[in-house]
Amino acid sequence: MDVIARLRRLSIRSIQQRNNARPLFPNHETPSPPKRAFLLVRASCLSNRQPSTTVPGRTQYLGAKTQMSEQQIIESFFDCVCDGGTPVADCDLCGKTWFDSTGEYMEEGELDALLKKYDKQPDKYAMTNGYVSYGHAFGRQFVWECRCEKAVQMANAIWNHRFLILRFIKDVQNRTWEEATQLEKSLSELKPL
Repeated sequence: MDVIARLRRLSIRSIQQRNNARPLFPNHETPSPPKRAFLLVRASCLSNRQPSTTVPGRTQYLGAKTQMSEQQIIESFFDCVCDGGTPVADCDLCGKTWFDSTGEYMEEGELDALLKKYDKQPDKYAMTNGYVSYGHAFGRQFVWECRCEKAVQMANAIWNHRFLILRFIKDVQNRTWEEATQLEKSLSELKPL
């Protein structure tokens, strides 16, 4: 039996036993909390399914919050992406231009031109009462106030694939750690000149 299958079986068995108030491991030796957490996280990373649908109780170990409303997901996405402010910004996803209705920090006549464009094409231009919050992700500029359909779809896609994304990040982190450890070992073996 390969290591992956053993880890999955060990994780499933230990959680089932915990739920039935039995010892976590057959030899009655409870591993240290870091080792137990490592085994459970590693087994969940190797699984392609979401932990909450695979094994009951696994989300408690991962600290995953699975009960978020769509509005909370979208708010979190935009809060993470949008970290700057400007008087005028375009949403690259829907093409809408957002601008500050106060005209602060705009060149003379710029606000008037934007207001005229807004009157002619209200679906292409939008006003805010203050700075326009914006940010960049995936090579696109997002506007915090916009909440267009494509941005909502991106936020939902990231949320729906969060376990895959976490697995990817952990894999990259592990590889980077291994490379750093090997480099440190090779550097320690070098003799000073």
